[in-house]
Amino acid sequence: MRLAWVLWAVFAAVVVIVKYDVAPTHGNVFHSYRETGLRWIAGLDLYPAEFIFNYFPPSAVFMVPWTWLPFEIGGALWRAVNIAVFALGLWHLSAVTASPNSRSQGRSTFPIATLFTIALCWSAARYGQMTLMMAGFMMLAAADVQRGALWRAAIFGGLAVALKPHAIVLLLVLVVIYPRLSWRALLVCTVFALIPFLFQDPGYVWDQYASIPEMLRTRMGQTWRVFAHIFGMFESLGLAITDAQKTIVRLTAAIFVLFLCWQTRSNRCPGSAFFLYALSTCYILLMGAAIEHNTYAMMGPVIGLLAACTWIDRRMPVFVLLCILTAMTVLSHTIMKEFPSYPFLAMLKPFACTILFLLLTTLVWKPRLATKDNSGTVIYDQSVT
Repeated sequence: MRLAWVLWAVFAAVVVIVKYDVAPTHGNVFHSYRETGLRWIAGLDLYPAEFIFNYFPPSAVFMVPWTWLPFEIGGALWRAVNIAVFALGLWHLSAVTASPNSRSQGRSTFPIATLFTIALCWSAARYGQMTLMMAGFMMLAAADVQRGALWRAAIFGGLAVALKPHAIVLLLVLVVIYPRLSWRALLVCTVFALIPFLFQDPGYVWDQYASIPEMLRTRMGQTWRVFAHIFGMFESLGLAITDAQKTIVRLTAAIFVLFLCWQTRSNRCPGSAFFLYALSTCYILLMGAAIEHNTYAMMGPVIGLLAACTWIDRRMPVFVLLCILTAMTVLSHTIMKEFPSYPFLAMLKPFACTILFLLLTTLVWKPRLATKDNSGTVIYDQSVT
């Protein structure tokens, strides 16, 4: 366990050192976040055509304190905090993924999951992507709802949504699967939505909220690049899909994912938090709008925890498959650059995510495949009552 935390500390230190003196460029996302905070302070429009900000106003308020620091120091602290929240989420999710009767197995899953997760989040951490913090809060919310800590789950879920809209997928899943969470989540989200009014003129804040529907429509309709989701994968194969067809696919997939999540809950599996996070993450990555390659850092904990449990259970075929998916994801950028004439190779990450989703579906659908008999590590065991 301590070794895993040492690895996270070293990883954070390396990222901070490597990116400390990087100029405000496209390769430094912290620059965009900091600019958002400055625009908020100045009362400027958060959603102009020339400035890409795809989040809600509370996210802009959250970035204000980072503007009080020099750019290099603020960027360093931002990356460190970003990674810390991500690691904390993985730690908590690891604890509830292992068998509740085997603490030693829980201590084993976190170090192994750490190795895979660090490898898969390296790029996003360097860029300073807020995806890591959002995913960290999502994992904390999923873990706490399984523990029965509904208020904490609501707060962490609300924080994730306040940072990035994508997290609403998990929050909605949690609300449907755990109805007692619903009014708590609604109250917390309302509080977070009202916080911006404490720090700016109400008229200005209302204008920013009023701009959100147009921002979302623009985000959904971006065609200037091929994004790394399942529809981008189809486009790379020359298959054109209309907006209406995309909507049908998204709704169908949402119902199916919700059904799978309900299965994990109805069978009372001890690893339900893992599956709720994993299935929601796969849905976000494959069906979300304007998904970038660095967003796939969210997939790291899913592959990492599955790899940890299959390694402990000595399920080598599944473990090898997860290693292959990790290699595909890590090397995707290099392969894309080396073979630019093959558009599909730019979609290795959504392809890997699709395979991961099929594997998760198999584990939920046939839970006896998820763990060995008498194993200490239990991701899914239908016999639990």
